[in-house]
Amino acid sequence: NPILPGCLIAESFAQAGTILIRHQLGLSAPVDIYVGKIETAKFTTVVKPGQIVRHLVNLKNLNVNLGIARLQGESFVGEKSIATFSLILAVVESED
Repeated sequence: NPILPGCLIAESFAQAGTILIRHQLGLSAPVDIYVGKIETAKFTTVVKPGQIVRHLVNLKNLNVNLGIARLQGESFVGEKSIATFSLILAVVESED
């Protein structure tokens, strides 16, 4: 019985959050964004092959001076909630 691992669901949630942060900063901002900490991750059901996961991501706090962003949100398959997350991301200047 194949399923989508929870770590990949969490990764895709974080990636959606980076898009939100880049939009907030301006897409051309020279920053790199890394997952600093997964504060909470609660999975309520499994995701099977062929199911489409949708993320609802809220940017709770963005402090560019400290280089910290806090995200919270929920992931869905259809209208059913499959996971909730709370993450801290590190936002650092690019070295390029």
